[in-house]
Amino acid sequence: MEDKSIIIIGAGFAGLSAGIYAQMNGYKTRIYEMHSLPGGLCTAWKREGYTIDGCIHWLVGSNPESGMYRYWQEVGIAQDREFINMDEYMRYEGDDGRTFIIYSDVDKLEKHMLELSPQDAEVTREFIKGVRLGIAFDPPSESDPFIKRTLKGIKLGLTMVTKGRDFKKWMTVTARDFSARFKDPLIRDALGEMWFPEFPMFFILYTLAYLNNKNAGWSGWSTSVTGCSNARLNIRMKNGLENGIANTGSACLSSCIDKMCLRPTTSVSAICVQR
Repeated sequence: MEDKSIIIIGAGFAGLSAGIYAQMNGYKTRIYEMHSLPGGLCTAWKREGYTIDGCIHWLVGSNPESGMYRYWQEVGIAQDREFINMDEYMRYEGDDGRTFIIYSDVDKLEKHMLELSPQDAEVTREFIKGVRLGIAFDPPSESDPFIKRTLKGIKLGLTMVTKGRDFKKWMTVTARDFSARFKDPLIRDALGEMWFPEFPMFFILYTLAYLNNKNAGWSGWSTSVTGCSNARLNIRMKNGLENGIANTGSACLSSCIDKMCLRPTTSVSAICVQR
């Protein structure tokens, strides 16, 4: 049998993902990493008694009924892990002492925004309608019974057909431009600063939709997730520029999986580079 192998540059979660799926498809793998630990951006460190966490504010696909949940099962992060669903996404306190709370529950968020600024009722309802559009985008899960999976697939298809123009709209409107429509300076500043101002509103709305659906839970400190990776990997570290991580197995990952290199099949070999 042909000896198939893959070299992966970078032991962040994109590199770890590539190693996992490569081995699932019969490849031997070797990951090269310049740091002394795997994990990449998913890292944390301690300073003067405080833990400074650099990643995993929430993990999209944490709900077992989510269509994305099986990916976390495949790479090992979902097993024996409790996800915590937050009641609030963030709080923003203005110069006037008022506080704008972005609740995870969309109904509670709408009520709070209308009470906070009745003059912005029209744009608030447009904002909430955008969040509800994201809530309706619910791909079926492989764990769903056949009938439920079929019905969810049909519903998703109809949503894409009937709401395609709305999806496009939110992809072209930036957070800066949309937040400027609010008359209340507290809400205007909060929405403009909660993410990068030039980001499309689409991503903000979908984040809030995932939170409402309890599908973006907190999975623990980055150190605990990376520690889970260490426990599942046969790691050989060396001092110097290139530290070899050999024999990649199933690992715990994070939301950084969006940078995943490639899921090889048994007939494809590749070199994945993580920058």
